[in-house]
Amino acid sequence: MPFLSRLSISARLYAAFGALITLLVGIGAVGYMGVNTTSQIFVDYRSAARETIEINDYKADVSGLRIRFLNYVLTPTPELAAEVKLWIEDVATTDADGYAVFVDNPDAVQAIDDVTVLANTYMAEFDKLVSLAGGDPAAFEAQTDVIEALGPQMAALYDQMADKAKEQQNTLGPQAVANTEFQQMLVLSVAGLGSLIGLVLAFLVARWFSGAIRGLTATMQAMSQGNLDEIIKGSEASHELGQMAKALQVFQSDGRLAREAEKEKAARAEAAAQRVQTMQTFQARFDEVIGAAVEGDFSHRVNANFGDSDLDRVANNFDRMLERLNGSMNEAGAVLEALAQADLTQRMEGEYSGAFARLQSNTNSVAEK
Repeated sequence: MPFLSRLSISARLYAAFGALITLLVGIGAVGYMGVNTTSQIFVDYRSAARETIEINDYKADVSGLRIRFLNYVLTPTPELAAEVKLWIEDVATTDADGYAVFVDNPDAVQAIDDVTVLANTYMAEFDKLVSLAGGDPAAFEAQTDVIEALGPQMAALYDQMADKAKEQQNTLGPQAVANTEFQQMLVLSVAGLGSLIGLVLAFLVARWFSGAIRGLTATMQAMSQGNLDEIIKGSEASHELGQMAKALQVFQSDGRLAREAEKEKAARAEAAAQRVQTMQTFQARFDEVIGAAVEGDFSHRVNANFGDSDLDRVANNFDRMLERLNGSMNEAGAVLEALAQADLTQRMEGEYSGAFARLQSNTNSVAEK
């Protein structure tokens, strides 16, 4: 085509490599969006899990109150009455850290406020019951029935909160898996298409470029053997090879320029191939680690030296993030497992910041309570 014949070599190479770079950027953007989406789902899942832990603590407080109240009804002593009041105050009071867990959940906040109102009513009714202790048994029993009706109401509110939090976790889990599978297929599809387009571009550029070079090489070989009458073809073209052909018409005895151009071409091709290989290796390792993290396995690491400072920095930062996330989750799991075994001595001891520090504080607060 006349238009293509007027294009310079640099323009053709820039166009080819520009297309490849655009494809690589597109693949990276798809992967980045996929990681962001999965990360947001994980954040939502963790928030639901934190709500579940906090709600279970509240339910335990209500259960403890009801047990102490029954103990008081059986043995209405001043000591047991004081203990019941302490439990009522515990149920009626929500600390700032616990309240903050539900700040983005208006239904849960309303339920906590409703429990607080019921707990205050519980306190007022219990004071009436204490005043009836030792008096009329019928009045004492009637007041007991009034208070016993408040306990199930508070427990029901927390049960509804727990059911909603569990439902959210059950929704987010499969959603995370489905999103991961979709992102993997999307990245593989885009990468496959990009590789195919890159191969086609490389083939077309290499075919044209190598054809022109072969013609000049044959001419220079003939000239190096002393055939100075060799007709130099391609001098009519306006691109760099045409200019080279024109130069050969003037300097027919100099074949060094062509050989150096060939060496430079081979070096560029090798560098480009090495870069593509490096990016493919980086993408494969990154996909493997992300896939494991999505499945809840934070022990995998990129752990690779790609010979590229930017890629190595990204890999090292990502490994550090996973290390910190794995450590905090393991510590939190150890504390919660210890709590499940009635061991209240375990704490998260690591040094964390940001969200990890809040996880440490909340986990240790659960153990302290």
